[in-house]
Amino acid sequence: MLSRSPSRRSGFTMIELLMVIMLTSVLSATAVTQYLDFKKEGQIASSVQYINNLKSSLKMALQKARIHCAQESYPSLDAIVQNSLYADGYCTTDQLTDIEDTKILTNSVAAPINPLTNLNTIVSVNCSSICTCNDVTAGYYYNQNTGDIGYPNIGDCAPHQ
Repeated sequence: MLSRSPSRRSGFTMIELLMVIMLTSVLSATAVTQYLDFKKEGQIASSVQYINNLKSSLKMALQKARIHCAQESYPSLDAIVQNSLYADGYCTTDQLTDIEDTKILTNSVAAPINPLTNLNTIVSVNCSSICTCNDVTAGYYYNQNTGDIGYPNIGDCAPHQ
C-alpha cells in the first residue's frame, strides 16, 4: 500500500491576500486624505503670511507717503501691482529719490494662490469689512480707503480673522 503523506501547503490563501490588499487600500486612502489636508493648510498659511506682509508694507508705504509725498491715503491697487509708489502719480521723483524707498514690497513676490478661490488676483473693492465682501471673484481684495487686504468671504468670515 502506498502511504499518503500529508501535503504541505506553500503560499497564501486567497482570503489572506485579499485582507492584505484591503488593509493597504485603507491605509493609502487615509494617507492621501491627510496629505491633501496638510497641503491645503500650507496654502492657507502661505496666503495669511502674504496678507500680513502686505498689510505691514502698506502701512509703511503710507507713512513714507505722509512724510515725503504729502499723501494721506493708501496707495492704489496699480501701485501695489507695480510695486512702486510712483504709480498713478502717488509720489514723484522729486519727493522720493531713492528707488528702494519707492517699493511697497521689499520682495516683489506674486500673490500665492488663495486656496479658497484658486485665484491669486487682487481686486480693488469698497466694502466696510472683510465679512461683507462676499461677491468678489478674486484671490484677494484690497480696499484703498482703509488699507485692508484680505480674502473674499466664502461662507463665514475670512479665515485669517
